Amino acid sequence: AEDGRVYNRADITKHIEIAKKDKNLRSPITNEKMGPKLVPAVQVQNMMRALVESGAVDDASIAQWKKVDETRSKAMNGDPQAMSDLSVWHFDGSNGLVKSSEISYSWAKKAADLGHERAKSNVGIMLYEGDGVEQNLAEGALYLGMAAAMGEPRGAYYLAVLYNQGGNHAGCFAKDNGKARYWLNKALGNFGDQVAGQKLAEDLKKCLDKEEANNGN
Repeated sequence: AEDGRVYNRADITKHIEIAKKDKNLRSPITNEKMGPKLVPAVQVQNMMRALVESGAVDDASIAQWKKVDETRSKAMNGDPQAMSDLSVWHFDGSNGLVKSSEISYSWAKKAADLGHERAKSNVGIMLYEGDGVEQNLAEGALYLGMAAAMGEPRGAYYLAVLYNQGGNHAGCFAKDNGKARYWLNKALGNFGDQVAGQKLAEDLKKCLDKEEANNGN
């Protein structure tokens, strides 16, 4: 496509046709404006075929490419979970994808606008920190609030952190440990298999307990 990326022809054709109706054709990956022209990626196809036939690419790599290709296809056809997955993979630079906060934000925003809870948290955090997008504290807080209200633990945890920090550290949030504990309780025990998130929440609880004990003295 004219954004310099390689796509499944059926997926990118459908994307272009839908975007033409709104007269707002943008790259599915970078979200930058692009033209509708498509060119067969013959060199890429030949290179991949040669790598597979030569044995230079193992089964695990082929499975990874297939996973990413299938996920991107679902994302381009409106699947918010697939959009969120691509966002996370680009943010981490995992599954063979380039590490890019900008691309990560673009996919997260698409998923968030379709109601995906974790994506709303990620958009809120990235807006609040100015990571991959121009910093916007008010809009970031709005997305975090929406995610937390929907029961998304990362959004609730991040709100708890901001209320605990307060002042210049938290931008538009005044320090309020009561509200911090309220949102922390919404997060604790709800991280599922996200062990790191649960650990962070438990550490914040210890911090709040310590502050409360010190203030009592």
